[in-house]
Parts: sequence; structure tokens; C-alpha cells
Amino acid sequence: MLDPIKGILESADTAGPVSEERVRAGEESLGILFPKAYREFLLTYGAVMGFGWEIYGIDHARTSEEEPPQYGDVIQIAKSERTGYHGQFHPSHIIQIAHDGAELGFYLDLSGIRGGDCPILGYGPGVDLVEAAPSFVDFVIGWSADQLAGFP
Repeated sequence: MLDPIKGILESADTAGPVSEERVRAGEESLGILFPKAYREFLLTYGAVMGFGWEIYGIDHARTSEEEPPQYGDVIQIAKSERTGYHGQFHPSHIIQIAHDGAELGFYLDLSGIRGGDCPILGYGPGVDLVEAAPSFVDFVIGWSADQLAGFP
């Protein structure tokens, strides 16, 4: 499923593969199931930092919640947003997987899973959960090239 973005992801710094058990534990702690494409990303790459961009995931080397993550931790971030991170509460069907470093976050829309993938929504000032890409794969292509249509 990730074949179209394999070269992009492998050119970036990755956290490394995450076990099925660790991914399942993260899903259970959030009460969600990740779409197949993002799940495959976690199992194969864990998380990535490219050249000016990052996609949150799970760092297999991190052994506890108290240990500061080297990569954005998708589970920790989702839990923070559900409890009112920065005074805003996000519903459980959106999970942040990236941020532009200023004010714009990008989220998996779990309510829109189709064919193993789901839309990615943008959220921030003037952008209220607007589709940034029709799928995780399309998001990675656009995000890594700084070419998400309609997003700065």
C-alpha cells in the first residue's frame, strides 16, 4: 500500500519498525483502529523526519511515557488533544499526524476510512478541518514536496 511513497519515506530519518503489539496497544489506548496505510507506515517506519517535515508515529526505542520522544508520538499527542491541549478539544475520530511548526495541524480522519486509507484534514486558524489530501499516501507526497493544494 505504501509503494508510491517508499522512496520518500526511505530518504527521511525514520524511527524504525514498530511491533504489531505496540501498534495494537496504541490503538487500544485511544479506542480506535488506524487505517491500513497508516498502520503499515507505523509497522515499517515508526515515524519519520524529512527535510523540513515530520510525520508523527511511534518510536520503538522509547520505553516509557516519561521519556522525551525523539519523534512526534501520535498516541501521546492524541491523548493530549482529547483532554484540551491548548484549550481545544478534538473528537476521537481525528488523530494528528503532522504539524507545520506554526499553527496548522494535519489529522487522519478515521470517519472517512475507505479502501484501507483515509482523508487527511488540516486544522488551524482559518482552516477548520478542511481536507488537505484524499489519503495518507497523497498527504505524504504533498507534505514532503511542500505542495498541499490550498495550504501554505
